[in-house]
Amino acid sequence: MGRQINFFMDEEDEKEFLNHVVNDFDSMVIVGQRHKNSEPKELKDFSELADLKDINYRMFYLLNKDISDSINLDFFSKPNDYVVNMFNSLFIEYHRYSINKDKLESGRLYIAPEYLRDSNLNNDKIEKLIKWYEHLARWIKNRYKKVPKDGRYVGPHAFDRYRKGEIKLLLNSFDVYTDKDVKLDKKFFINEKF
Repeated sequence: MGRQINFFMDEEDEKEFLNHVVNDFDSMVIVGQRHKNSEPKELKDFSELADLKDINYRMFYLLNKDISDSINLDFFSKPNDYVVNMFNSLFIEYHRYSINKDKLESGRLYIAPEYLRDSNLNNDKIEKLIKWYEHLARWIKNRYKKVPKDGRYVGPHAFDRYRKGEIKLLLNSFDVYTDKDVKLDKKFFINEKF
C-alpha cells in the first residue's frame, strides 16, 4: 500500500511548497508524465507554473539529488512518447491541484515503497525517500488546515480564497464541501499555524 497526503493548493501555496522542495533540499522538479524525448523536462522557473495547464502537467515528480538525480523513462512507440517508469525510479509523485472556474480539485503527494522494494533499487535509498516524503507531508500538515470530514489539508492561500467565497473545494467530481464540512470556526482545525 502506498503512502499519500491529499491537499488543496492554489498558485501561491504551490509556489511556497515547491520553493521549499527546491531550496531546502538539493532537488529538482520533473514536469509531466510523458515526454517527447529521453530528456525529461525540468521545472527551473516557477513563473512557468501558470502556463502548465495541460493534463500532462498535472503530474510532477520530485527528485532529491541526495537520493537519485535521474528518472527512468520508458519509450512507447504508440503514441511515440517517453513515459516515466514509476516502478524503477526514486521520486515522490506530486499530483497537482486543478482549478476549473471557481472549483478547486485537490492534489496529493504519493510514494509506493513496496513497489520500489520489489525492483532492484537500493534499500537505503528507498528508506531515505520515505523519510523525505514524511518530511514533506509533515511540512504540509504543519502549515495547512485539516478538513475534519476526510482528512485533506487546505493551504493558507486556498483557505483564504475559500473563506472569501472566491473558490469552492471539490469533495469529489460532483460535490463541493459545505461550510459544515470545512468548519470555518478555527477551533475545529487541527493545525493553527496561520
